[in-house]
Amino acid sequence: MFTHKITKDVKKITGINFFKKKRAIEYVEARSFFVHILKDYYKLRNKDIIIIFNDMGFAMDSATLCHSLKMFEIYQDKNQRMDDWFGALFDIPDFKNQANAKAYIRMKLNYLPDEAVFKMAAQIQTMIKDEEYENIIFEF
Repeated sequence: MFTHKITKDVKKITGINFFKKKRAIEYVEARSFFVHILKDYYKLRNKDIIIIFNDMGFAMDSATLCHSLKMFEIYQDKNQRMDDWFGALFDIPDFKNQANAKAYIRMKLNYLPDEAVFKMAAQIQTMIKDEEYENIIFEF
């Protein structure tokens, strides 16, 4: 299953076995990072994430998962360690894989100046309009 590869990659990048029941900040942040990746980038359901953790020996329930997801933004704020983890995980994306490409774009958006973001938004809008135009042409 693809989650095995993600688990292995995140463990390697963080250098932490986040399935260990430890409350040290590095472990808590690594778990939150992993949960965030599964939920927001790979669109796994809460139930599936809980199953992954429980299968790996970490007792997780819905409240623990929701807390980890909620706290992610706090852990990430001005956290160089997490920035490094994101960089390592998505630095060289497989642009043939939509989830990886989206994750790479999301991560890099934080570092772009406003002008670049506005240009990208305009370009995306143009691409969407062009696609709509092509769909209209091919309908005839």
